[in-house]
Amino acid sequence: MPHMEEEMANDSSSSFDSNSSIFSNSNQNYSNSNDLEWRDLEWRLGIDITIFVVAVIGNFAVLVVIYTTRERRKTPFEILIANLSVADVLSVLLYFKYLIYFNIPRPKWYCKLVVPFFSSTQMVSVLTMTTIAIFPCRSIVHPFKTKPSTKLTYSTVAGLWLVANICLIPDYLVREQYQGRCKEIWPSELLNKVYTVSLFVVQYMIPLTIIAISYTKIILYLKRNKVPQCGLTSDRIKQLKMTRKRDMEVIKISLIIVLLYTISTLPIHMAWILLIVFESNHMSSLIFKFSPQLLLLHSCCNPFVYGTISREYRSRFVQVLWSILCCVCKIRRTQTGVLQTEQGQMNNACEDLEMIEIKGYVKRDKAATEPATDRPTEERTNKATI
Repeated sequence: MPHMEEEMANDSSSSFDSNSSIFSNSNQNYSNSNDLEWRDLEWRLGIDITIFVVAVIGNFAVLVVIYTTRERRKTPFEILIANLSVADVLSVLLYFKYLIYFNIPRPKWYCKLVVPFFSSTQMVSVLTMTTIAIFPCRSIVHPFKTKPSTKLTYSTVAGLWLVANICLIPDYLVREQYQGRCKEIWPSELLNKVYTVSLFVVQYMIPLTIIAISYTKIILYLKRNKVPQCGLTSDRIKQLKMTRKRDMEVIKISLIIVLLYTISTLPIHMAWILLIVFESNHMSSLIFKFSPQLLLLHSCCNPFVYGTISREYRSRFVQVLWSILCCVCKIRRTQTGVLQTEQGQMNNACEDLEMIEIKGYVKRDKAATEPATDRPTEERTNKATI
């Protein structure tokens, strides 16, 4: 969302304009309202950190599951799902409210590049979901046409990132740094309103319309064309049923992802339209209280959707997570063993030093108490001669 940081900063300005962070204890005389603001910020920070951890681990597991399976070639659906996971991971990594929480000033390059690129990751997500709907529609409704190849799918993914950044060129141009924060400096308010509405249409209305049309065509085709039960061998019928089952899994996963996206992104789109177009500050500020977290929540939901719908994904997820857990435990055991070995070596060295010192003391004591008769014969002879 192109305006997100500006509104987040305004939403948190009452707490951060005092040049304090949420962890600062320099001033102990807070009012009751300030205490509530601090608690609210801490609560939001806790939610954001939880979403961050779940999203990174979950989407990383998706990428590992997809790209560590070597038994077969990657399907277009898997490549697009991997691209969606990459966009989700980048979304949570570039989420600039972390800087707002700690009152970290943003440099100009950050405002000009990072903040608009965060918006492009959101655009890539919806474009990827649209492509996920178009590809199955083409392969199911028109089964005799050539299916998208791996090369074509990767080219499509690159094109999605290019289109997303082209759509956000105005955001790259108007974004400026002002007093440590990122602001949009528009030549006129009319252009700001036109861009906000256009972005809502391009990023929300058009993709969801295409997705709805695609899945409607798929469902109608599947209802009209059942798997034939006669005229084919049993192996062929079984193969067709497995293909139909796999297609239905893809459709279910895609529909749930789209539904979650629709629910999680609609509030923040409505908030920006209310704020920029209708200038309703009160209503938009209420929606901004929860819409950024709702938008970010979508980034960590997709892995759970895959694991819930697809048994294959679920079993592979469990294997990946178990492997990660085993690696962590192995590293901890190795570190513990190394520490114990080093401690043992240090103890042995100390014991050796103590033994050397003890032996030195014993030798000196013997030399001091040695009788005269034990001295060299030559020395005694010399004394007798004298």
